[in-house]
Amino acid sequence: MAANEKSADILQIKQYWTGASCKTIIWCSILALASTSVFAQSSEKRAAIGDDPKNEIGVNMLGWVHFDYDLLYPRPKGPGFSFMNGVSYKRRVGRAAYRISLDVFRNTFEAGLGTRDRPKYFSATGTGVRTEVRAGYELQFTTGAIRPYAGLDLVASHERLQLKGEGWGDVAWQPEPEPYGYDFSTMHYGTAVSIGLVGRLSRRFSCAMESSVLFILLDRERNANRGNHTRVYFDAVRSFSLNYHFN
Repeated sequence: MAANEKSADILQIKQYWTGASCKTIIWCSILALASTSVFAQSSEKRAAIGDDPKNEIGVNMLGWVHFDYDLLYPRPKGPGFSFMNGVSYKRRVGRAAYRISLDVFRNTFEAGLGTRDRPKYFSATGTGVRTEVRAGYELQFTTGAIRPYAGLDLVASHERLQLKGEGWGDVAWQPEPEPYGYDFSTMHYGTAVSIGLVGRLSRRFSCAMESSVLFILLDRERNANRGNHTRVYFDAVRSFSLNYHFN
């Protein structure tokens, strides 16, 4: 089923997240991260960087990340929210750390145009699942309650995009809308550059928010697709994590 590209201005994309909720969650995340300085500074016994525990495990609570939806028609625009995504481990050496993480990002969407009794009608639902393993290195720039940092990782990622729907084809006498679907699966290999902020709640607990740009150097697809893969993934909020530190 092919729809006229010129009708894109009336394409009704109904995401499970809205622009308003997007801004609310991001601002709440920023405020939550900034508020950690109040707790950290209120403790006179807060440890110096050299006394920080050497090990850290974290849970990625929230992500607002990219999916390669350009391969689909209709094409949902923008990134997608995903919750309770994965876990990470870091081994600290002073202000530096070696790190590894496993995340599974999930997003669901609906899209449609018109009604079943009108030309060029279609209706579709889809899902994106992006499973990602990262291993790399990070460096914190300060030793205060709020600590900016940068990271560099090697990345292996598996992405699966599925869409099912119905719509009118090119045959005028077609009695019912034609069903259609896509199922794409791709392995990505590349490197990622990240920046973030860590907020120390106490010697044992912290929270962190990280943004990331993934550069795909190699991909292997399971089946044919409708277009070229995205080569650069920008994840505005790749992770908002809660972390536990121990020796």
